Amino acid sequence: MHIKTIRIASEASNDNSEGFIIINLVDFDSSKHEPFDDEARAALAGADASGEYVPRAAELLAASDDLLQRHADAAANLEGQFAALDQRRADLDARDADLKVRAAAQEAEVQRLSAEAAKQTEAAPTKGKPSKPE
Repeated sequence: MHIKTIRIASEASNDNSEGFIIINLVDFDSSKHEPFDDEARAALAGADASGEYVPRAAELLAASDDLLQRHADAAANLEGQFAALDQRRADLDARDADLKVRAAAQEAEVQRLSAEAAKQTEAAPTKGKPSKPE
């Protein structure tokens, strides 16, 4: 956590040759303290009565623009992922259709071979007892 500070004017002394001291921004009291320089005044301009920083309109607009850009980037990324998923689904559907065609062809071959085997079984002489002439 970062605590905001501010430089306030103070009498110069042997211990304080620069003429300022640093206090927490929340401890600043305009009835007791005077900002030391323009930087301190700028820090105060961005703080509310509690000493909390209040962003300016330009900062809010910049943050809004940044969020909008991140949202647009995320949306574009999702659109790309959806497109990839749609392509994958189309590829899988095509593969499924191909497998169904192959399965139907294999089933037809099984039936053809079964029919051929049945014909060969009927045409083959039975082994064992010879047939009696009548």
